[in-house]
Parts: sequence; structure tokens; C-alpha cells
Amino acid sequence: RLSLSALRRSCRAWGNIRENKQVTVTGTKIWESSTFQDELSNVEVQMTLYYKVKGSAEENVWKKVTQPAEVTETLTNFRAENESGMQVTRTMPRYDAYGQELIYRWFETKTAQNGMDNGFEKAPEVIDDMAKINQSFSLEHRGQMVSYVSENTFNEATGVSTIYNRLVD
Repeated sequence: RLSLSALRRSCRAWGNIRENKQVTVTGTKIWESSTFQDELSNVEVQMTLYYKVKGSAEENVWKKVTQPAEVTETLTNFRAENESGMQVTRTMPRYDAYGQELIYRWFETKTAQNGMDNGFEKAPEVIDDMAKINQSFSLEHRGQMVSYVSENTFNEATGVSTIYNRLVD
């Protein structure tokens, strides 16, 4: 039979175990730009990390990670050699302060060429993935503006976000 104080210690220990669990969040950026693949060295892509509570009623709504700070990664120097993708990773808490399990997802929130933004707005606080998964933008190649669409996919089983940038015909 457990005393009340022993039960409290056990609950605190369980809470600490849960609070300290971490998860590694991976995002992969893939350019599918055929002949322009090796001309992307002057392109910069910003990836921003978002989260939601696992099993929440708002299953398509992702909130930007802001605590303790916004989590972004910038990818540059795209080359034909890395056409299979460039990865970003970050280790994050598995549970929030209330013990709810969190799921994380990377979104492409900025694309710039030679330091100039190309069609993305500032990273929003909340993304509804049903309404805002794919965005379009343009890059200059050989003196011509070329249109792209950015497609964001997410495998909830593996927790991997994959963002494809494809040429628009």
C-alpha cells in the first residue's frame, strides 16, 4: 500500500520523465528543377518549425514554435549533387508543460534569390495545412522568370516533413 507522499513522489517522477523526453524533427528540401538544378546556388530557403498537440481537435492547424524562441533553419548552396535533398533537424520536447504529446512539422516560409524575397510572406503564426500547403514563387534563370510550386508533405508515422519545389509547366 502506497502512502500519499510516496504517490506524490511517484507522480512527480513520472512527470519529470515525460517532460524530459525529446524527439528529433527532420525536414527534407528537394528541388525538382531539371536543367536549372545547378543554377540554384544563389537561392536561400528558410524552413520554420511548427507544432500541434497529437490527437487535437484542430488536426490541420499548426502553430509556429516560439518558445523559447522561433525555430528556423536556412538552406543555401543548392547543387545538382544534392538533388536527393538537403536536411534540417532539430531536437525538441516530446511533451508540452501539460503533458500533452506534441507533433512537429517543418514548413518552407521564405525563398529568396540574391537576397530578394520571391513570393512568400512572413512566416505566419498559424498554418492550416489544408489551406496553405502549396505556395508558388518565381526565380530567375538565364534571364527569364521561372515559376515554381512548393509542395509540403508530412509523414506522421515517421515525423518527417518533405518539401518539394517543382517547376510549373
